[in-house]
Amino acid sequence: MKIIHNKHKMSEIIALVFFAMLSNAEEWTEIEVFGKEHEEFLRQYLELPNGILSHDTIQRIFAMVSPEFMEKNVERGVNRRQGRED
Repeated sequence: MKIIHNKHKMSEIIALVFFAMLSNAEEWTEIEVFGKEHEEFLRQYLELPNGILSHDTIQRIFAMVSPEFMEKNVERGVNRRQGRED
């Protein structure tokens, strides 16, 4: 039986990837590098209790998430920020 440790919040992983992509990161390694280079900035918005994930971990997590899940939850987050309900 494989034990999964929840060291990172999914919302923070998504935020890290989002910020990195806004900065033209296109590869998983670029996302990790972005996170490490901008960790101080990111901590203004994210808790990051266990630091920046490795590019392999980020890739594995996104491989498990369906595009439909991402779309639904990004939309939900945008609506929440704009004060609208789902």
